[in-house]
Amino acid sequence: LFRSLKDMSRDGKWQNVEAVFADMRRQAASPGLPHFYAAINAFGRARKPARSERWFHEIAASRLPPDLISYSGVIAAYARVGAVEEAEQWFKEMAASGIQPDSISYSSVINACAQSKQPNRAEQWLERMLSAGVSANEITYSTVLNACAQK
Repeated sequence: LFRSLKDMSRDGKWQNVEAVFADMRRQAASPGLPHFYAAINAFGRARKPARSERWFHEIAASRLPPDLISYSGVIAAYARVGAVEEAEQWFKEMAASGIQPDSISYSSVINACAQSKQPNRAEQWLERMLSAGVSANEITYSTVLNACAQK
């Protein structure tokens, strides 16, 4: 079942994700965090961040603890559509909940800045990342360069 959700996420078949969850509930099956990750990512890839956010909230409703992967999925979903404020808000919420941001979560916020053509903001996030002791990777630097190329 998880593989099916993961495949749907990868293949952009987000319409089927909710049907799979409905089937699980009818069968009294309890979805785990990997199932929710797949749903969050499917809607993020479909550029539907509000739906990713909804699935994030389903984690708490299922009495599971949101974690770095689930927060990062929502941040990435907002980043894909260039919604900087929302990506930053989710980043702040994640940090406030005691979860340490990683290079993926920082890079997602930087991507939101790049998507919204805000290179200075992208550079500020890179500086924050490095100041926090989080190592940047090729993706991070490429994203910042992409943002700067749009100046």
